[in-house]
Amino acid sequence: MRTLTVDGKAITYPDKLVFAYNPNPIVITGSEQETFSIVGTGKAYNDTRAAYNGKISIDVSRYLQMFVGKDTPSAEVVVEVAGQTLDFTVLWGAINIGEKFNTSRTLPWSIGLPFEVSFYVPGGATVESKTKSQTAWTARTLSEGLHVVDITTWGYDGSEPVYIRMLGGAMIGVFEYTFDYTFLQIDDNSFIIELEPNNCTGGVYLRWIDRHGFIQYRLFVKGETSDKSSTEGEELETDYTDEMPRYGVKVYQGKSIERSVKLGAPGIDNEEFERLKMLDSSVWVELYVNGKWVPVRIKTATIKTDGTHLPDYECEMLLPDIISQSL
Repeated sequence: MRTLTVDGKAITYPDKLVFAYNPNPIVITGSEQETFSIVGTGKAYNDTRAAYNGKISIDVSRYLQMFVGKDTPSAEVVVEVAGQTLDFTVLWGAINIGEKFNTSRTLPWSIGLPFEVSFYVPGGATVESKTKSQTAWTARTLSEGLHVVDITTWGYDGSEPVYIRMLGGAMIGVFEYTFDYTFLQIDDNSFIIELEPNNCTGGVYLRWIDRHGFIQYRLFVKGETSDKSSTEGEELETDYTDEMPRYGVKVYQGKSIERSVKLGAPGIDNEEFERLKMLDSSVWVELYVNGKWVPVRIKTATIKTDGTHLPDYECEMLLPDIISQSL
């Protein structure tokens, strides 16, 4: 948390980098009433609060959520109050118990399929990249904030692994029970993203936004497909075409069919298992079909792991309902 004192008013407010779906309280002492102006690109909101027990309190999370979404996973927002401007970088997501944000990781890169890598660049950090066989790093000019990079635009073709590192300001975020986020600077060469290319194209290719606002990709092994039908609409009397009608038979106006496909990622390491677990909590999942992305859902389920070194990840994808005619 940050603190600021001006004209006898003490203001306590979150760090610059915040998650929109975690509590983001602002507390002011030494004032009877204040108006909070929450301003971002194309939107502005005002909220006037009076003091209670000597404090003015507001949780601006609901306002911050209005500035971010699947098409805008990060946004710059300011809160103007008591003549001061409080600045925030807002991420579309939340950090939870036991989670870390923006850590080093290894990602599978399916050559020939769309792929991007997401990471956060703090102010003052330098981003560099290279292939496994190269000795020299290439500097990348990236501004502060959340970045989603198509790695092929950097000239890499997937013929060998690619490494991305951050120097002079790389940071990770750690959940704290007080929601006082401390983003710690880590040593140079400690933050490295490794992209492991592969030529596999057979399977089911998904992308999703995880709880931290990062876009993720994965090619899954396809399992069995199931169709579940159900009746819809009103029950109708039938017009019999047979000369000898069978009494007691009625029909419904329509039927719907829900198609589901089981997906798997066998024998992955625990780091990848934790990454894929965020697929089950994602509100935005898409399936790559014939060069286009189609929205799908992941069926709710209980995910269990016994801590083994190479667990199998399984989930069930729900495709758009199959359309049929109605009576």
